[in-house]
Amino acid sequence: MAPKRAQHKKTKPSEEEWWAAFVPDTSVFVVLTILIVLTFIPLLAYPSISSRLRTFGVFRDKDLESIHGLEGIKSIPGTLQCEDLHHHRPSNQLYAACQVGDASKRYSWFPPLDITKDHKAAGEGTIVTVDPVTFKATDLKLEGFSGPFVTHGFDIYSTPTDPTTVHVFAVNHLPNPDHYYPKPGEKPSRFPGRSQIEIFRHKVGSSTAQWVRSIRHPLIRTPNDIYATSESSFYVTNDHFYRDGFMRIVEGFGTTNTAGWTDTVHVKFGLISGGRHAKEDDAETAVQVTKALEKEHNNNGLGHGPGPDDVLVVDAGGGVLTRTRRNPATEKLTILERIQFESNLDNPTYYFDEYKTPGNDASGYVLGGLAHGLDLAKDTSSPSNAIPVIVWHATVNETYPDHHSKWNRDIVFQDNGYGVKSASAAVIVGIDPKQNSGRKEGWVFVTGFMSDAIAAVKIDLNRPVVSEFKLKHIHNRDEL
Repeated sequence: MAPKRAQHKKTKPSEEEWWAAFVPDTSVFVVLTILIVLTFIPLLAYPSISSRLRTFGVFRDKDLESIHGLEGIKSIPGTLQCEDLHHHRPSNQLYAACQVGDASKRYSWFPPLDITKDHKAAGEGTIVTVDPVTFKATDLKLEGFSGPFVTHGFDIYSTPTDPTTVHVFAVNHLPNPDHYYPKPGEKPSRFPGRSQIEIFRHKVGSSTAQWVRSIRHPLIRTPNDIYATSESSFYVTNDHFYRDGFMRIVEGFGTTNTAGWTDTVHVKFGLISGGRHAKEDDAETAVQVTKALEKEHNNNGLGHGPGPDDVLVVDAGGGVLTRTRRNPATEKLTILERIQFESNLDNPTYYFDEYKTPGNDASGYVLGGLAHGLDLAKDTSSPSNAIPVIVWHATVNETYPDHHSKWNRDIVFQDNGYGVKSASAAVIVGIDPKQNSGRKEGWVFVTGFMSDAIAAVKIDLNRPVVSEFKLKHIHNRDEL
């Protein structure tokens, strides 16, 4: 009898091994680059390419007109480079994830934009609360937390039974110790950054937030933004498949059909050591991750819609807001509708018009974005550069039974990049007409990943500043 062959168990290659096998030598890379460019040149005649060029601001006036509402910009001190912003309606407080100290550090270390010049520039961040009436900002002292905190997207969550407790889920883009300080005998990782999620707990009105734990997982690769579903679960987007190099550029110019390479995952986690983070290795303990939405392009910002299970997902490069519906039993996301805008977008929010009247409802989606997204790499090369911004407010014009809608898309804020440098999030807080001589107005709060401060402008919610066109609803996924 012939001897049995030894059985070798097949193992899935690690991410490092996958990349090592994929990256070609220089000569092959150059040839592939030329072939790809020659292949894509004929596609410039297609309408989708023209649409993408408009989204990146190629046809937008370089001398951008500033639209600063009714009274001009009010800057809020102590709110540096707050990439994301949320309105906690039970307490009427704004929450932001911001940096502290030297603003120039962001220009040397911010992996989401492939900025990894100096890992020692990974800065100090914090959670900030802002009173939308007095415009006073308060830094929360992060108890039990130490080390760099390079803030990005985040979310807040309160239970219906305890609206005074705020659970905070925040992305933190740390340097990768396996890249900069590999263990003896081990090959350094090719990835400079190793991101994770930080969990905090805060009591409304206090000046502190308690660190609960950190979370890392192989399926959380390039985290961008978060949508909290409970005190111990959340969605998080992976905004790129390629973290750097030429293919990252190709990915940025793609669409869902041509470069649907990113996903949104759902995370469930448990508490450690009585609810406190014990040590570094615990970041990967008691963490379960499943894929909720796959094969999307440039999954970026996440936001809460009008319903409890409405999840907003943004294709940043494509300028597309995707309305999805969450299935609480499976945590899968089902696409309801895609809404196209004519700029790059980032984190979406939803304005609930609590002062609405029959025939006068300003509820709708609020999105900050870049007016000239094509220039982003150049604009983020130096703190002295401007990053022009635009803020949209999309309201329903006519609703259809199949969840698709026609939209009025209005520009409510615009800046040449010197008043507000970058816009990655915007929130509208309404003003009570009874305290405002009957006028229907609101404050738009705008912030960005490179902004010097959160900006606030008062707008007339009855009369949009600019209404470029009424947006067509998109039924067919292939139109994107």
